[in-house]
Amino acid sequence: MAHDLQSIGACRVAGMGLAPVDYSHVREWASAVGEALSPWRFEALVAMSRAYTAERNMNDGQPYGPAPWASDGFKRSASRAFGDMLSGMAKKGRKK
Repeated sequence: MAHDLQSIGACRVAGMGLAPVDYSHVREWASAVGEALSPWRFEALVAMSRAYTAERNMNDGQPYGPAPWASDGFKRSASRAFGDMLSGMAKKGRKK
């Protein structure tokens, strides 16, 4: 699917910077290449473009910025989510 997004173009130039591709761009690409997209794949391509463009815009349009998991905020959030997941698994295990 990443290859498809590359073929479509992961983002486009808009008035004030980069913008994600929208549904019409994906539909036009699929029609041009004769690709029948399932609804989930259609949504996934648009979501991937949104995520890619958000990262590019956070890094001033540079394709390679720091990894999103390198920030302290992400590390705290991931640590809390992982702890919550383990806690939930432990609680389910005790109920048996």
